[in-house]
Amino acid sequence: MIHTQLRKIYFKGYWEQYQERKTSHNCGEVRVRRGSIVLRPIDIQNKEFEKKLKGYNCDEVDDFLDVVIQDYELLCKENQTLKDKIGLLTETVERYKQMENTMQKSIDIAKQAAEDAKRNAETEANAIISKAKLDASYLARQIDDEHMKRHQEMLSLKGEIEQYKMQIKSLCANVMKMVDNID
Repeated sequence: MIHTQLRKIYFKGYWEQYQERKTSHNCGEVRVRRGSIVLRPIDIQNKEFEKKLKGYNCDEVDDFLDVVIQDYELLCKENQTLKDKIGLLTETVERYKQMENTMQKSIDIAKQAAEDAKRNAETEANAIISKAKLDASYLARQIDDEHMKRHQEMLSLKGEIEQYKMQIKSLCANVMKMVDNID
């Protein structure tokens, strides 16, 4: 009940004071958030209330406001600390995201290089295989040609041998005739 009444008293003239005041202090400038004013500890400390006949006990109100001011200052400092931590964490997250992007790009480049190397190796292997097949085919033709040539030479030599045999037989027959005629 007292808290609600204090709030009503406080907000009674606050908007008028806000329009005149544009200063800052250790918790930052006065900010408006969703239509309400964010209090600063100095605002609570400097607030003065009208005294009426059946008003509150001034000492109790002052004591309560002192506690509120201390707690509110702690909350402001804690809030600022948390905002700073959020800022640092956000920067860290961004840095890690950039590192992740850089690593992903490096991985993509490495994958592409590996694919290119594989493709080049396959192309080179296919070229080597094709050349080997051509060389083997050429060598096979050369061997076949050489074989045919040697076979022809062998047949030719056999023919010559047969001719020499016949000539030798003929000579032998002539020599035998001559030997027979000598008697």
